[in-house]
Amino acid sequence: MELKTYFAQDASGNIMPGATVTVYEAGTATLATGLQDESGSPLANPFTADSSAKVAFYAPDGLYDITVVGNGRTVTIRAQFVSVDGASVLRADLAATGGSALVGFQQAGTGAVPRTLQDESRGWVTPEQFGAKGDNATDDTTAFSNAATYAASKNLPIRLEGGQYIVSTLTLSVDATFTGSGTIRKKPGTTGHLIVSTANLNIESGVVLDQNAANCPNPSASYNTDCAITHSGDELILRGVKSLASVSANINTSAKKLMVMDDCDVTGGWLCLRGVVAAACRVRIRGGRYSGSTVYDNIQVLNTQDYVIDGVTSHDSKMSCIVLNESAANGSVTNNICYGAGISGAEGGWGIVMSVLTTNATISGNHCYDNARGGITLDTTPIDGSTNDGRFVVSGNTLIGDYAGGYGTTGISVNKANQVVITSNTIRKFSQSILVNVANKFTVAQNVIEDCGGGYFFQATSCTGFEVSNNVMHTCATSASGAVSIFGSSQFKISGNMLSDVGGAGRSAFKFTSPCSDFVISGNKIDKADAGTGFMIYVAGDLTNARFTGNKFRSPAAAWQYYIVATGTTLVDVVTERNEIVVPSVQTNPNRYILNGAAIVGDGDIINGIRDKFSAAPTTWAFRNGYMAINNNVPQFWNGTAWVNI
Repeated sequence: MELKTYFAQDASGNIMPGATVTVYEAGTATLATGLQDESGSPLANPFTADSSAKVAFYAPDGLYDITVVGNGRTVTIRAQFVSVDGASVLRADLAATGGSALVGFQQAGTGAVPRTLQDESRGWVTPEQFGAKGDNATDDTTAFSNAATYAASKNLPIRLEGGQYIVSTLTLSVDATFTGSGTIRKKPGTTGHLIVSTANLNIESGVVLDQNAANCPNPSASYNTDCAITHSGDELILRGVKSLASVSANINTSAKKLMVMDDCDVTGGWLCLRGVVAAACRVRIRGGRYSGSTVYDNIQVLNTQDYVIDGVTSHDSKMSCIVLNESAANGSVTNNICYGAGISGAEGGWGIVMSVLTTNATISGNHCYDNARGGITLDTTPIDGSTNDGRFVVSGNTLIGDYAGGYGTTGISVNKANQVVITSNTIRKFSQSILVNVANKFTVAQNVIEDCGGGYFFQATSCTGFEVSNNVMHTCATSASGAVSIFGSSQFKISGNMLSDVGGAGRSAFKFTSPCSDFVISGNKIDKADAGTGFMIYVAGDLTNARFTGNKFRSPAAAWQYYIVATGTTLVDVVTERNEIVVPSVQTNPNRYILNGAAIVGDGDIINGIRDKFSAAPTTWAFRNGYMAINNNVPQFWNGTAWVNI
């Protein structure tokens, strides 16, 4: 049965309340039977319209003539009554392409407005809407491509629905944003990139990229032939993305404006992340893990003039963990953990590298350990070999050698980078704790250096205008080297440092090799812990205008042979004054105070608690005219050529 509703009206459109309604079998004078009113109760035939002229009734399926009489007018119409299954109709309507427009939706909360499910659903795009299966078997490349094209035209994101999507190479020439969760996997047996983007690319948390390296080998691969992502658009933004091992570089971008990697997990590939970006590109790498590069570094960023690398864990790299290169500037590398860097050929092995022409950076709060070569290197040598005004601050880092159960090579290395501040770092178990080569105007201050094993606390070669002050240096035990070694440098000051447990046969606290000039060594405290041969100061090169003043040198009995030893050198205006020296051997042999120092002026040093008193008149160093001393209990003064009794 079907319910139909009419209103009785005359020829002028006036309603006819109480009009008489008669229903006939179509084309006959036979009254229809089985009529029902709106409530489903039996209805007489004929019947009358209600007070509003409404005519509403059910009739069995069939064709009927309906006659209405009222206000002197008779009207007959023919109508078909058909039984209707409402649920079936609703299902059909909802299954139609416009069915989602029939379902209402209103978000909870004040101010929410009514919408349809179609409105909500068209706020995103899924690959499944374009035929993707996500079954880890079907090639979904075309579906992804079509979804991306449509999404870009509507400025909508592409939402993954948790599938395992197989693609050969997904080429994106339009802006694309991927959200949701799921894996985009390289089709087995194919080569080339997984995703190629020449526009803006944004992939959000929950997406896994799988280059399927085990099933997609390429014997001819290079660093940029078979990447998970190769990108050349304005912006690359990856947040919470996991990218599995790649045949080439894993993530490779030449972004022009923005590169963001937040909390990503990138494993394997020639490099985990390679950003050869435009100078104007801002780089932000925050959090996440990068591990297992197979040919080069885990992270390599070039050219950017604005970068932040913070809170990253980078480990087990073929070469180095984090590398900035090719004029990268104006950035910070902070709070990262770098370990397990290896050496390939003669390259790599560092936790953090600032390489060719990098400038203006803060390297702070990092923890670098168990790297084959060392913690941090500032090797910014320009291509022409000149020095570079690096302007780096290296502060608050913890650097631990302990590589493969032994010593790392170098804690901090600086090569041809000027204006560097190295401060408040903890450096432990490196053969060379701090090494500076061909650099000017730098400061090394307030660092704690422990256990340098087979090398030195600090070494400078061919440097000018630097200061080493207020550092604590403990345990430097290997023989025949200087705990602090200076080669061919000038215009420097080493002051206020504490050197303790300096030992080993032939060891010196300070060693000067090649011409050094215009410097002051003052206010330092040096302790030698064990017996053996060695010197407090070893001069193995020419010195000019040098002052050793106000230092405290201590050693146990027979620990050091001499205070100063000069061998085969030209000494001009070299003075040792007001130092406190505890060298027991000097008491029995005054010439152990200074050996071969005919041009070194000794003036007012306190030796073994006594000023200017020797067991015999010293002859191996110079004195100012009028210098007075008690020699073999006899007061004498130096008249410029000989000792004369007073």
